[in-house]
Amino acid sequence: GLKVTQFSILRILANEGEANMTALAERMALERTTLTRNLGPLERDGFVEVVTGEDPRSRGARITSNGRRALADAEVYWQDTQRHVIGSLGPEQATRMFDDLSEITQVARD
Repeated sequence: GLKVTQFSILRILANEGEANMTALAERMALERTTLTRNLGPLERDGFVEVVTGEDPRSRGARITSNGRRALADAEVYWQDTQRHVIGSLGPEQATRMFDDLSEITQVARD
């Protein structure tokens, strides 16, 4: 039941533990308002906690144990999708596509 963006948020938070909102938005190449919109359902469902940083004006997010379980459940589908894409396109074309997507993401960040 996770959207791809929400899955990505959970994955980043699982790796980093806690992330500042601005840094998380930049890492995902999203505007902060878009990030906030995607965090809403994750917070509502108990998958993330939105926390106040050291500076009361800054906010961050961290994954919860429920979020880790949801991520583990979704990871199975992610791996199946990756295998399907690589199987359909072939390894070389899939690699080129993933490289192109990485480059596009970098352009969006810049």
